[in-house]
Amino acid sequence: IKIERPGIGDGGRALSPGMFASVNRGKQSLCLDLKQEAGRAVLHQLAAQADVLIEGYRPGVTQRLGVDYASLQALNPRLIYASLTGYGQTGPLAQRPGHDIDFLAAAGIIGLSGEPDGPPVHSIGAPVGDLAGSMFAVVAVLGALLQRKQSGEGQFLDVSITDALVNWMAPRIGVHQHGHRDAAETRREILTRPAYGVFAAADGKYLTLAALETPFWKRLVQV
Repeated sequence: IKIERPGIGDGGRALSPGMFASVNRGKQSLCLDLKQEAGRAVLHQLAAQADVLIEGYRPGVTQRLGVDYASLQALNPRLIYASLTGYGQTGPLAQRPGHDIDFLAAAGIIGLSGEPDGPPVHSIGAPVGDLAGSMFAVVAVLGALLQRKQSGEGQFLDVSITDALVNWMAPRIGVHQHGHRDAAETRREILTRPAYGVFAAADGKYLTLAALETPFWKRLVQV
């Protein structure tokens, strides 16, 4: 069940109808004004029966609206309440707004994108940050559901999109920590490997090669 605001609803409806239809397939939409007592009452009724609630407000907003974890947990001690934000519930960036590209930059991913000797660019066609954060939220929710089977109690989950991306950066951070001066040097190493990339073919199409390891490289050279 997807809760939407009065009037325009989820802004994604107008911003990208195709994306909205894809990511909200199978959901029931319900319009509630959480600034009004009547709207909060309906959400409280839903939360009292729910297994999981996921929200994406900036920290502090749900408390002002009266739909925070403490308020809903009192109605349903088994509720698992996941807050998915850009930078987490605490820290100097907690209140900073942002979108996918901002989280990619904060995690260092954009710093490793682009031409080997060029400036950093946003060249990824998929919303990697949003997807990474969502996957970490799913993992956390599944773990909480498993734990609830043993304890009988729900819990609050603080999931940060940027934290998820930094975790995914572990292989590149490892490369950087082994002698590289800056992101540009790391970018050159990871983006200039022979036989690893997109190559134009004689028929005008493109193919990818990934002959990283020595046995594959030898076979490629022979071919």
